[in-house]
Amino acid sequence: MTKLSSYVKIAEAARLPDVSRNILRRWAAVPGKVKAHRHRANHYLRLEQAEMEVFLRMVERPARHGE
Repeated sequence: MTKLSSYVKIAEAARLPDVSRNILRRWAAVPGKVKAHRHRANHYLRLEQAEMEVFLRMVERPARHGE
């Protein structure tokens, strides 16, 4: 069983600069972008914190021409 402490709520992750709740929901819907978990009782969406950090680091890097 996965510990919920390793996940962050959409509202917490949306505090990051230039990241909205809707963008996070879209990222979670795309397979392989950000791992997410739906709570069984209330169906709230939570994002896996470690995956979110890796993805944000990739997004922060300037894109190289030709990649």
